[in-house]
Amino acid sequence: MSSQLRVIDGTRAPAGAWAELWTQDRWRQSELPNGDLSGTHRGDRAINFSRITQPFLKDATKRFARNRLLAGNSVGSISAYVSDIAAFSDWLSGYRPGTLAANQITRPLIEDYMLHVRRPELRDSTKARYIGSLRALIEEQREEGLTGIARAAIVHAREIPNVQQHTPKGIDDVEFSQLVDER
Repeated sequence: MSSQLRVIDGTRAPAGAWAELWTQDRWRQSELPNGDLSGTHRGDRAINFSRITQPFLKDATKRFARNRLLAGNSVGSISAYVSDIAAFSDWLSGYRPGTLAANQITRPLIEDYMLHVRRPELRDSTKARYIGSLRALIEEQREEGLTGIARAAIVHAREIPNVQQHTPKGIDDVEFSQLVDER
């Protein structure tokens, strides 16, 4: 396997080594065409797309994952991202089971998902990840003109929940504020 990166057309499932992976729901780190050149994790992590049941959403998520892997993101961070999109897919399957095309993703549907995510049993960091990951997917797909999602179907940056930083146990507030001071 060559460690040289190739430019890949993002508008369709790629040819070559990526095409072999495209039909699979698990992309093992050792099988990635780019060899996960940035990865520092020892072992053979995998990115699992199996929970994403809508074909258009799975395809968009795979494109996003491929683009991010080629940009140098780690398999671990992409795996977490895919898990966040899988949470959206799970919700979509229960909320609107017949959603089979990107043009069915509307702003009202996104608002309903954001309300669902903001339920009290989820941690603030989980809420921010779920909504932020969906926003990143929609923005990238729209920029590339790939999915046909309506222009109004967006997640504004200000709609991503804030994650409050709490003082770790054993550190008083003054010391903690010095640690996180951005000056």
